[in-house]
Amino acid sequence: MIYPERHTNPLPLDRAQLRLLRLRFDRHDTERFATMHSCFVVGGEFGDACKEYPLLWVRAGQDDNGAPQAAPIAAFGLARQSNLCIERGAWRTQHVPVLMRVYPFVMARSA
Repeated sequence: MIYPERHTNPLPLDRAQLRLLRLRFDRHDTERFATMHSCFVVGGEFGDACKEYPLLWVRAGQDDNGAPQAAPIAAFGLARQSNLCIERGAWRTQHVPVLMRVYPFVMARSA
C-alpha cells in the first residue's frame, strides 16, 4: 500500500539504476511516523495489533465493479498528526505494524 504523504516518488527497484543505493540500519526512523495517526494493517497481524491499538475499518474506495471496499487500520491517535505511540523517538508499543517495519518498500500496481 502506498501512503501518498510518505511515498512521494515511488520507483520500481532497478538493479542498474540503484546499484549504489544502500539502506541504513544504524538508526530508527520514527520521526517520519511521529505525525501518522493511523496505518493500514494486514490480516496476519490482527492478533498482535489488536492488543496494542484500536482496529477500525474505513472506506477504501471501490472495486472494478463499483462495490464499496473497506480496509483495516490501526489508530495511533485521535487527532490528525497525533501519534501517541511514539515517545522520545521510540515506539511505546511492543507491536509495530508491518507496513511501517518494511518502509520504504511498498506494493504498488504497475501501469
